[in-house]
Amino acid sequence: MWPSSPIILNCALAIEICLKLLLNEMSVNAEKGHDIWVLFNKLDEETKCRVMEHYLSQQKEESKDTLLEKIEEHKSAFVDWRYPYEDSQCLKCSPAFLYSFAYGLNTFIEQNYHFERNDNGWLKADGVIKFKAQ
Repeated sequence: MWPSSPIILNCALAIEICLKLLLNEMSVNAEKGHDIWVLFNKLDEETKCRVMEHYLSQQKEESKDTLLEKIEEHKSAFVDWRYPYEDSQCLKCSPAFLYSFAYGLNTFIEQNYHFERNDNGWLKADGVIKFKAQ
């Protein structure tokens, strides 16, 4: 196992879970799968734009175009890196991007949705989703 595999796997999974949470809040069926590009593109345009704006406010060196390129490049990071020794293909990704995008999604959710956190992840506070006005 490569030293960065756990970081890559956990960040890719965190991204997937955050995107599926956002889709669930929009009453969109995320379906099964780990493709973060597909999940990201299921977001409605307003949410997608707000997520990108939030991420770009934290990552000044990025642009909308580079963000979209990186999401697409990393779309199957979880699947590709889960068992890297099973495939002889050359694997590449940016753990720094995966971490920063996972962090950006997490802070976007914290700042815009009324959820509580516990050791198992996000929970609806009071059983009601409340969107925080900006």
